Amino acid sequence: MLKMFISADWSKCPNKRAVYTADITNKHLRKREYPNSEGWNLKSLLELARELSRSGPVLIGVDVVLGVPREYWELFMQDVPAAKPNSFVQWLRGFDPNSDFFVSICKSPEKWSVSCPWFEVQTGTGGLKSFTTKVTGGMKRRLDLKTNAKPVFAVSGMPGVVGGATRIFWRELAECLAANRRDFTIWPFEGTLPTLLSDSGIVVAETYPRLAYAAALSDILITSKIDISHKTKNKQRNLENMNLACCLLERTKWVADKEIKLDDLNSAKQSEDDFDALFTAAAVLRCSLEDIDIVAPDWVDSEIEGSMLLAGPVNPCSSTKKLKEWMDDQKAHISEFRSAIKIPLQTHEKSIYPCPIPGCEKEFHGSHSGWDTHVASPKKHPGWYPEISDGEERKKLFRQDYNDWLQR
Repeated sequence: MLKMFISADWSKCPNKRAVYTADITNKHLRKREYPNSEGWNLKSLLELARELSRSGPVLIGVDVVLGVPREYWELFMQDVPAAKPNSFVQWLRGFDPNSDFFVSICKSPEKWSVSCPWFEVQTGTGGLKSFTTKVTGGMKRRLDLKTNAKPVFAVSGMPGVVGGATRIFWRELAECLAANRRDFTIWPFEGTLPTLLSDSGIVVAETYPRLAYAAALSDILITSKIDISHKTKNKQRNLENMNLACCLLERTKWVADKEIKLDDLNSAKQSEDDFDALFTAAAVLRCSLEDIDIVAPDWVDSEIEGSMLLAGPVNPCSSTKKLKEWMDDQKAHISEFRSAIKIPLQTHEKSIYPCPIPGCEKEFHGSHSGWDTHVASPKKHPGWYPEISDGEERKKLFRQDYNDWLQR
């Protein structure tokens, strides 16, 4: 039985990483400070897990990708002569941690290859699609497609990518896997979660914060997704959303019924990294206390693509509601929330939607109105599909590449 959950929101920069723990037995959520001036890394994360494992099994959830798209795997395997790896973990174990695989980043789609998959979307290179069409499925796993996550290997050049942090984490993980002995396992590639927790005591798994928000805030599980926008260019709106969500968390029925101890939430109200780590920890704590499976078997690929914790308690296929839209279904509580956070929910400034095309500084105020005319003109985005001049085709490509932006 799980005793402790470590929630790590991973950034390319060690000093931006945030770690929270959920003590299942004592029903306690708390922030963990940096172990040293260098910030968190996999080594220090495992050291924390070893310390906590004295009281029982520990699950570590990290906001990075653990797995690869099946289509990419099949392409890579075409160049492997013999003794092909049978899982993502065995595949990663075969890499030298100091190899170019973890270092090289493609800035031109012409230089992309399965052995050099990490890429940066830059103005003038043809846009995201020029990279993602290299692999059937757009370099996304099945869960990435359902949750609208970004392509696995994108490291920068567009909002919301995790490839940069994933690449660094894989390199550290490959080094640990190369050791003769290790005291942790990786879910789901090395067994089921109950078995791994029972056998090894420390298990590393993938998390996705966008699944955690609804699992932490909704009255019942299974539930649909909630979108809490907190990584936009509008810093004031980001702070308002994080403040609101934290106040909601404090007042949820399960937190009151289970008498959950929440440490000071100020860090989560001010930092997007702390916010995601806290909500993921809260969601797993809730599932554990309510005896709800942390993931549904239908969303697990134990060989190649992996899985995400909380895929199941939150249905990846469900439509996503914005936080305040979701709150409209909680009419009885809205007045209490307004008073608690001192935010007039219907009268704050207009939303700002920055154009998601790399290099563009255009902002849409209040709505997305005018996006179609804006993206139809090649002159306004000379580096985004420069070969396409037809306005209707450019609008179609925008819907394809940035549908998540249009849904906000």
